[in-house]
Amino acid sequence: MKSIFTAAAALALLGGCGTVFDGTRQAVEIEVTDGRVPLAGANCTVTTPTQGEMTVTAPARIVVPRHSVDLHVSCSHPGYVPAHGRLLADFNGTAENTPY
Repeated sequence: MKSIFTAAAALALLGGCGTVFDGTRQAVEIEVTDGRVPLAGANCTVTTPTQGEMTVTAPARIVVPRHSVDLHVSCSHPGYVPAHGRLLADFNGTAENTPY
């Protein structure tokens, strides 16, 4: 079975450092790839501290509350090994994707 990679980027934070202090919600994009090629139709579960689990079909954009805690992402697609990762919360407004 092939491996998939889950990428998540905090799109709302692209406006600059001041964005971190504005609003209580932010948009996050979920994309699943096979190498560098997007893999549409993967089923993903995003777990947040306040909203619990949200299930989406990638590619997807979700809106989540701003938190100082990580978001956990799990994705699966037929013929591929499931992928798990987390979107690290970072005070300076950057987002990192860390597979585990």
